[in-house]
Amino acid sequence: MLAAHNLRFAFDAREGLVVNVPRFEIERRRHTAIVGPSGCGKTTLLRLLTGILSPTAGTIELDGHRLDQLSDARRRALRIARVGFVFQRFALLDNCPALENILVPQRHGGGAMDSGARDRARELAKASGIEHTLARRPNRLSQGEQQRVAICRALIAEPTLIACDEPTGNLDPRRTDSILSLILEQAERAGATVLLVTHDHALLPRFEQVLDMGAPAPEGVAP
Repeated sequence: MLAAHNLRFAFDAREGLVVNVPRFEIERRRHTAIVGPSGCGKTTLLRLLTGILSPTAGTIELDGHRLDQLSDARRRALRIARVGFVFQRFALLDNCPALENILVPQRHGGGAMDSGARDRARELAKASGIEHTLARRPNRLSQGEQQRVAICRALIAEPTLIACDEPTGNLDPRRTDSILSLILEQAERAGATVLLVTHDHALLPRFEQVLDMGAPAPEGVAP
């Protein structure tokens, strides 16, 4: 489903390598967490594996497509079709209410914008505890509410890969548990794989694989 081999990335020659992963593979529906100290390249790796960044060297394959061989435009089209992404800084549209933010992937991906799509957006919002915020713009939402809007947006199109960058970072423990349950339940419903960057090691028992980028062996994908 998702595989990377001899993956290397550097922003420029002066900074040196930011990511160096000899081998990393995820099977469909086998959820993986990425952990490691701050600055070790977790977010960069997530962006490489989803085609936001192009590697300096190595191969990345997503659902049979070689991301490292695709143009920016083709990677973007594939990402819209196959990936739901929860960004660490949310990346919400400031001039749109929460409901329209959730529906963005449907619009950009050519999905149906009918009552069914809106009903699904409302169902996700209710499951996330933000159904009362759908008419508000991001500047009228708390950090936690914005984060949950971003999570609903990632889930709306039922992608094959749900990529999350610290999706529970602004949530209290009770809400963290419910939001992670929502992500995993929606992944199960869609037959999707979850790839999640987190600093919260309490979440790790809920994942089949853990990639520790702070471990001595960079291949260290542990069951």
